[in-house]
Amino acid sequence: MTDVKVKICGVTTEADARACAEAGADFIGLIFAASDRRVARDRAVAIRQAVPDAKLVGVFAGHDAVQIAEISRLAGLDLLQLHGGEPLPLRTTVKERTGLPVARVVHAETILEPGSPFADDSLLYDLPKGRPHTDNDLQALWQAARLGAEAHQQVFLAGGLNPDNVAAAIAAVRPFAVDVSRGVESAPGVKDLELVRRFLAEVRGA
Repeated sequence: MTDVKVKICGVTTEADARACAEAGADFIGLIFAASDRRVARDRAVAIRQAVPDAKLVGVFAGHDAVQIAEISRLAGLDLLQLHGGEPLPLRTTVKERTGLPVARVVHAETILEPGSPFADDSLLYDLPKGRPHTDNDLQALWQAARLGAEAHQQVFLAGGLNPDNVAAAIAAVRPFAVDVSRGVESAPGVKDLELVRRFLAEVRGA
């Protein structure tokens, strides 16, 4: 029985947020970056009101610190996920302005910054967007994420996860949390509750 946490990302409706929270998701991800799962600020506020006790993660890319801080306050976010290759000064400013933990998105080939004066609270290992991926890409991602976990980083593992492969991913990486979006959907931004339940069951049994 694993204690790996689960983040269901790309939630776009209050109903899906409630269903995911009730099914046992530890984090619910709201995307504010350009995406077909993007949510407007008023929808994010409504989702927060629908799941007042859930841990909400805001996904950002191409935003400045002022925008991130404003959205974080309005939506009552609990964690920030920076997906746009934000440089160290911006990540530092975001953390200072919001007081929230920051998860930096990295890839298998990302060169980390040993000895950085700013320690990201978490690293989220993901596959690059907008291009096809092979099994070798997935294995390289899992290997990089495992090295991060072995270095005592708090690792979120994303990248093509679904109910059929998440147990193998956990065995390979032993992350702090796994992150799924497309793998539990019936359409972009529409969660399939049966797939959500299967995913959670696979994680809990891994």
